[in-house]
Amino acid sequence: MKIGIIVATHIPTVHHHKSLILRCIDSLNKQTRMADEVIFVINGFYEPKIDNLVDSIQKSYKGPFKIITAARKCGCGPARNIGVSYLSEDIEYFGLLDVDDKYHEKKIELQEKRLIERPVDVLGTLHYDVDIHGNISDSSTSPGELATTEQISAALPTRNVVCGASTLIRKSMFLDVGNFEDKLIPGEYWPKYGKPMWEDWDYWQRVIKAGYKIENMDERLYYWFSGLSVSRSF
Repeated sequence: MKIGIIVATHIPTVHHHKSLILRCIDSLNKQTRMADEVIFVINGFYEPKIDNLVDSIQKSYKGPFKIITAARKCGCGPARNIGVSYLSEDIEYFGLLDVDDKYHEKKIELQEKRLIERPVDVLGTLHYDVDIHGNISDSSTSPGELATTEQISAALPTRNVVCGASTLIRKSMFLDVGNFEDKLIPGEYWPKYGKPMWEDWDYWQRVIKAGYKIENMDERLYYWFSGLSVSRSF
């Protein structure tokens, strides 16, 4: 199985550059099953030129990668769409990693094993929450609570029950369903839903509507950091 990872790389300050890109890349380097390729989509940087960021990536990441520069500063949805368009043809599944978070070292290995045993179109995991002091706690979802397509489908109308950046997504399905929404601002009012909405929450509902399968693994394989994180304003 060929697996790619897309990293939306929005770095608004030098502090983010030092603290976040290194944490993100370190977690990719420590994977027990390395990604077949990583697409870094630079969608915002605190300096007019991105040379320093490109140099950091080239010196830090140990696997095969591509660096793509978005035409403008943009959010995660547009950056992820750009990343998918640059994946190699033989990539079967792709994952997402927010530049301010990190993977558990066995994330790709365990998800690939699960997909080989029982293929689905989107496979998420549970996650850990990390506060501004570095304290780690379990997310509010318990193992088995929102694991099946049926459980996820029933819960999605009222809340986002899939940790977007924890997922591995079948590329052929993504090309069928279409891109992440890139015109409406995440977290603001979306007329289609009559309430605030996010691009990944919207996407899972479109996936279910198209008849595809989403499941969540019981393992916590993603670390979601609060505090020093990348702002959604762009």
